Amino acid sequence: MTSRKGVGIPRIINRCNCVIAKKLNEIDGCKGRKVFYQYWDWCIRDEKDFYSHFNYIHGNPIKHGLVKDFEELKNYKFCSYSGWVKKAGEEFLHDCLMAYPVVDYQKDN
Repeated sequence: MTSRKGVGIPRIINRCNCVIAKKLNEIDGCKGRKVFYQYWDWCIRDEKDFYSHFNYIHGNPIKHGLVKDFEELKNYKFCSYSGWVKKAGEEFLHDCLMAYPVVDYQKDN
């Protein structure tokens, strides 16, 4: 299944959700549980929008308490942050965060 300019993305995600949810529920023995209950799609509109999402994605493991800070994030295997450190350097990532900050990095209560 392919998509042009964001058309069809909800249908693609819905299909993935069905397949993944059924498999995970089968593994866990939990029938009917939603897996992607907060899904929404978004087409990046410009450079600012791209880097705001870029920073938000890298900050998610911190926000949700999976790691405590960006130093620990470098060793977290379920995030692209360490790859970007190797590819572009910590200074680049710091500059991106300063230019396009994401305020909500506090852990959920």
